[in-house]
Amino acid sequence: MTASQPLNISGYVQPKDEWLADISSGQIQYHSSEEVAWELTIDGDTAIIESRTSIDATIYGTRRVWNLTGTARLAKVDGEWRVMQSVAGTF
Repeated sequence: MTASQPLNISGYVQPKDEWLADISSGQIQYHSSEEVAWELTIDGDTAIIESRTSIDATIYGTRRVWNLTGTARLAKVDGEWRVMQSVAGTF
């Protein structure tokens, strides 16, 4: 997965333009989200953010609450934090 290819909630790695078109057309609708838990660990110029989020969404006609985990690895580059990798899953 690259920055230009988001992983949608159903697990499909989808081109950014397609994902945005699906949102615009109503094929994907995000209704609400609730942060369940998160943890930030910083070690020098690297950081890891681990999270759990419940997202109420309709994806291609199916509405449900999607319980997602996320891990983002960041690095400080030229004094600014940048996401180097982001991985999502379910819980």
